[in-house]
Amino acid sequence: MKRVMKMTALLLGLLVFVAPVLAASDAGGGRGRYLFRKDCRTCHGSEGRAVALTPQSRTADEWRTFFEAEQQKNHAEAWQNIGDRNLDKIKEFVMLNASDVFSSKAADCWDPK
Repeated sequence: MKRVMKMTALLLGLLVFVAPVLAASDAGGGRGRYLFRKDCRTCHGSEGRAVALTPQSRTADEWRTFFEAEQQKNHAEAWQNIGDRNLDKIKEFVMLNASDVFSSKAADCWDPK
């Protein structure tokens, strides 16, 4: 019984330190940033076949409109391969880092780390 209580206390203690780190990494769009670089950069990077884009290329409202309107048009096939959940993460990232709500995390979205 004492052993179970010690393990529970240890796990809860670890959770206290790990949870804020995990929350902070996703709050800055960590997963969305990764997906933006992996999926969008293929076409929209400096070497891509489409116009180069960064999160600061548009305002948050322009990004919102883009994701609502474009899904039915030019990006439907590519976005189908990305999936709705990942698209939501990308949308969240670009909107958090749009030109009108700029964050330093977006400035280095093209530089591999």
